[in-house]
This record gives sequence, structure tokens and C-alpha cells, in this order.
Amino acid sequence: MYTNDDRFHVMHADNADNWDLQIKYVQKRDAGSYECQTQISNSEQIFK
Repeated sequence: MYTNDDRFHVMHADNADNWDLQIKYVQKRDAGSYECQTQISNSEQIFK
């Protein structure tokens, strides 16, 4: 995760395909689009 804000957490259950972004104490300044990126091998990346 690329933030110093402790309100942001990424959650992933074992054996699950989904990753969830949790933002605690949501504020108006948090509005916008978020992008999830993960590297599944040395040459492949997934963007959602």
C-alpha cells in the first residue's frame, strides 16, 4: 500500500480472488477513483 495514512487498509482473505480497500473515518477529501495494482509474477501485473 502506497500511503502514510493509517485510515487505509487492504484486506485479502486466504484462497480468495478479491481484495478490499477499507477507509476508516471517510472524509470528503477521500472522494475519487482508486486503482488496485498487484504483481502476480516478474512479468505480469493486474490493474483494476
